Amino acid sequence: MAVFKEKKNLRVVRLPTGEAVGWDWKRIRGGFLAQERSRLAQVMDKTGWKVVTERQPTDVEWRDLRFAWAAVGAVKSNAILLVREEAAIGIGAGQTSRVDASFLAIHKARQQGHDPQGAVLASDAFFPFADG
Repeated sequence: MAVFKEKKNLRVVRLPTGEAVGWDWKRIRGGFLAQERSRLAQVMDKTGWKVVTERQPTDVEWRDLRFAWAAVGAVKSNAILLVREEAAIGIGAGQTSRVDASFLAIHKARQQGHDPQGAVLASDAFFPFADG
């Protein structure tokens, strides 16, 4: 560690020792990513969720949101999932732009005859802007 402290632009990650059952590992160019596996029980428990809109979701929307959050983790990165009545009606995935992924999810929903108006949306990442 003393040698590493002298290096510029170097980050050392300390991982838990022992069995790595609860971790997902991904190789990337020049390194790797490690993150805790998503636990479905945590996703399904809405007590830790924070509503950031003025209007609270209805009971039906809460049910659809729980389904959407459980399902979105299985979609390719930059995932957008539109859900109604606990069914995915549009999926946008693998796009560089989250706006494009949103467009694709809406397009796919309409292409299959679904009206995306009023559906719930789940994303696999931070979704801070209304442009999506």
